[in-house]
Amino acid sequence: MTDLYIPDPVILDLEEIPMAIAQYSGLIGQLASRLMIERRNPQQEEEDVLLTVAEAAAMLSCTEKWLYGRAKTLPFVKHINARALRFSKKGIIAWIAKRH
Repeated sequence: MTDLYIPDPVILDLEEIPMAIAQYSGLIGQLASRLMIERRNPQQEEEDVLLTVAEAAAMLSCTEKWLYGRAKTLPFVKHINARALRFSKKGIIAWIAKRH
């Protein structure tokens, strides 16, 4: 296991606190996703759900702008038509697990 360096909140400069909060909430979301994947019973395979950009952004702890900007390169993006995107929930979970 890799040791994580988590600075003492008391020693952080005020300007560093928002970034630390964003990083920690992203880490919490990723850990929770991994836990769900690892504990899932393979016999109970769920049907995939297509998420809106707001739902996908919340799941990934990122902004909608970030998702739109990378839509051509992310493997879980589903193009509904020329102007509409949806995001595979199963794809997001697999992508998070693969990256960590």
